[in-house]
Order: sequence, then C-alpha cells, then structure tokens
Amino acid sequence: MRILVFTTNALSPFHYGTEVEIMEKYIEEGHELHVVKCNSILQSCFFNPCHNLLACAICDGRTKYFTEQIGVHQVYPLQHFEEVDQMQIPTLQTLEELKNYSFHDLPIGRGVASSVISLERDYNLFAERRRTDLVKWQIRMAANVVLNMEKLFDTIKPDKVLLFNGRHSEGFAVVSLCKARQISFETHERGSSYEKYEIYENTLPQNLDYRQEKMFEMWDENDEQKLAVATGWFEKKRKGTNTDDRNYLTKMKHGQLPNGFDPNKRNIVLFNSSEDEMKTIMQWETPLYEHQNEAIVQLLEHFSDQPGFHFYLRMHPNLETVNNQQTQEIYTWDYPNLSLIRPAEKIHTYSLMDACEKTITFGSTIGVEATYWGKPSILLGKSYYDQMDGIYKPTSFEELFQLIHTSKLSPKRKEDVLAYGYFWSAFGNDFDHLTYQDKHHTYYKGKRIKRVYTSTLTSFFNFLPKLGLWRKLNKVIFGRPLGWRDLFILKSHTVE
Repeated sequence: MRILVFTTNALSPFHYGTEVEIMEKYIEEGHELHVVKCNSILQSCFFNPCHNLLACAICDGRTKYFTEQIGVHQVYPLQHFEEVDQMQIPTLQTLEELKNYSFHDLPIGRGVASSVISLERDYNLFAERRRTDLVKWQIRMAANVVLNMEKLFDTIKPDKVLLFNGRHSEGFAVVSLCKARQISFETHERGSSYEKYEIYENTLPQNLDYRQEKMFEMWDENDEQKLAVATGWFEKKRKGTNTDDRNYLTKMKHGQLPNGFDPNKRNIVLFNSSEDEMKTIMQWETPLYEHQNEAIVQLLEHFSDQPGFHFYLRMHPNLETVNNQQTQEIYTWDYPNLSLIRPAEKIHTYSLMDACEKTITFGSTIGVEATYWGKPSILLGKSYYDQMDGIYKPTSFEELFQLIHTSKLSPKRKEDVLAYGYFWSAFGNDFDHLTYQDKHHTYYKGKRIKRVYTSTLTSFFNFLPKLGLWRKLNKVIFGRPLGWRDLFILKSHTVE
C-alpha cells in the first residue's frame, strides 16, 4: 500500500514521536511510505503560528533526522504557489461566514476557524483588525496546502494519508481533499495517557460517534479488571491523581463553599466549559444555543421570579487567564439568583457538587462524575458521553426547566457511566518505542528526541530570508515588534 504522511508536527516531540512509531510500523509491514514536510512553507501553522524561524529549523531538523533513521527516502518539501498571494479573499465578518468559506470547493474555512479560535481562545474572531489579518494568513496557508496536496495526490496516487489530529487549518485542508477524492486517511492523537496513542480511521479525534462506539466496544470486552479500572478513574479524578487530564484541584480548598451558601434553597450548580477546541466541529453544534452564555442567561431569566432557586456558575479553571467574549460577558452579569465562582477561586468543585441539588454541564467530565457520586446530572450540549443513559439530556429549554423544577429528581444509575471511566483510563495503543516524561525528555528507542540535530542550524540559516514574515506575523499575533525574547517563544500553545 502507498501511504502519504503529511508531517507538520515535529515541533512536538510527543506527537511527532507518535508519528514516527506509526510510520516505522508501516515500513515493517511492507508499505511504501512518502513523507510531505513543511520546509518552512506553512506561513502560520498550528504548532508555529507566528513563523518563528528557530521553531521552523527545529521542526525541519527533526523531520530530516527521523525520516533518515527509519529509512524513508521519498520526502517532498512543500512548495509556495504564487496563486495564493493573488487570492481575493472576501470581507468576512462572522464566524459562520468563515466556517462556510471554501477553496477549490473544499471547506477550508472551518479548519481555519478552529485554529484561530484555539490560538486566540476566543470565538469572536473579527473583533479587532489583527485577528482579521490572522484569518487571512491562515486561509492562504490552507489554500497553499490544498494546491500542494492536489499535485502530490496526482503524482503519488496514495492509497492512504496519515496526519496529526486533522482539525487545524493545514490538517483540515488535507482531510477535506481526502474526502473529496475518496482517499482513505488516518489521524493520530494521544491515547488515554502519554503511554498510548490512538489512530482514527477516516475521521477526526473529535468525532463523537466514533469515540462512543469505541467506548461501548471496550466496555463489552471480557476484561476482569474493567470495573476496578473504571471506578478507579472516578476516584482519582476526585482526588486529583488522574493522568488523563490536568489536575485543577491543587488550587482549591477541600470543603470550601461560596460565602452565603444557603442549604435551605434549591441550589443548582452549572459547570461551563471553554469554547475553543470544539467550537467549529459540526458534530458538537447544538440547536439549543450558539454560545453557552446564551443558554445560561435564558435559564437565569426564566427563574428570576422564583427566589427559592439559586444558581452557582463554576467557571472552568482553564479560563483563569482568558479574556474573551465568553468571559467578558459573564463578568458583566448581575443576576440576584446567580453566584459566580471565578476560575481561580478556591471553591472546591466536588464539595459544591455535593452540596447542590443538581448539576448542569455543557460537556465537561464533571457531568458523568456527578452521576457516579449520586447527583442528578443534566447535559445541556454535546459531549463524549451524550449517548450514555447515565445523564439527563433535555432537547428543549422547556424540558430543562421541568427537570430543574422536579424536586426529587432521581440520579441516574452510576453503573451507566462506568464505561466512560474505563475508556478514559485505557483507550489507545501501547507504544513500542516512544517514552514520554515531559516535553524536554521524550525518547524514541531509548534516545532523546533533541531540539538540535546536525541539519537544524543549516535549516535555520536557510530560512533566514523569511525573517520579514516572522516579523509580520509576530506583530499580528502578539501585537508588538519582534524582539530577542520572541526567539524563544517557539509556540504560543504548550508544545508537548
């Protein structure tokens, strides 16, 4: 089988190490590998949005080193097509217009929106001029990827394409082209821990149906340890010792409730989520609302004349440093039936959940955890557990209001959410060669994946003529001229 690998993630030792392991397995199975590398052509990619030339050199050096080590000889550097410089991009004013933007009949705008929202941590992409400029950079970059891959598909005629994640500007362009030409593709991502990886056949890691189908398949397998593993996941999450996600409990004080908490009232706690990673994934959209804030306001206003009810909004801790439309709107609210708990407050999530009558979530894992700990859990949105029987899933606000009004709403059976805990503890394939400790200590076959290889400095000097592009994008993203400190900001997100 002829496999084309679209490699743009070598700045991340973990994700690139994953890709190298998958490629080497393909070679061992006798497949013919072709690798497409960036060569500093992607102007504003997910891993290096401001086109930091040192980051480009690190990415290029790692790619050269490992493709040689595993014996890949067909390596194709991306080219720059002048056609993208002449593109007449219409004036886009809304997120919906961007999501509907297409190039060569491919919906590249949705991938662009996903990348820029993640970069800015805000879905209001046209609030300021620099974001509009960034959107245009990303559109041209994605269009250039399409032109490259069209040419390579015609030349190589791959049977399958492999790439990382697939939701970002550059990857989504490749996935869209694969779908249009009916070429099989695989996306890869981290598994349940840094000891595992997962491959998604002809879909993205954010696919709700795929994940939940896999979840139920794993639960149906004859594993004598699955009950202990599943319950262990819920216990570790509550203790903050889990390894599948960040631990936010260290900044909270166990048992602490908001000042003035009145146990005689009917207290409902809402757990919101940050609206960035899943914002443009079509499957995650709900007809009930466009933004979570809209749903919360509608709920508060409905109960505004019912003083027996009180609502607590526990903002997600990862919103602590975020200043965007979502947080700005929340901080202006003044509802007598709402107590706002800001992201950095020490109010203990589980103590609050225990003290309240019901929980309402928008997709975060606390929704299934509430069920496990014996609380009625209402999901007002989409999630990786929305097909489970262990939660209430209102299909209208009238149904939501009725669930809240019901004074003795029984919690769902915790047995119906155990599959979730088991899945997030165990899904994925074990690595044979990759060992991850942290982003500076990732090893492949016992050798550390380094930042600098023999070709890294050569690549850096070869890329120096693009210093002007780095300056422009640095100004667009950070709003300041390029300085010495920017040499070491290799990525505006955390490189794992």
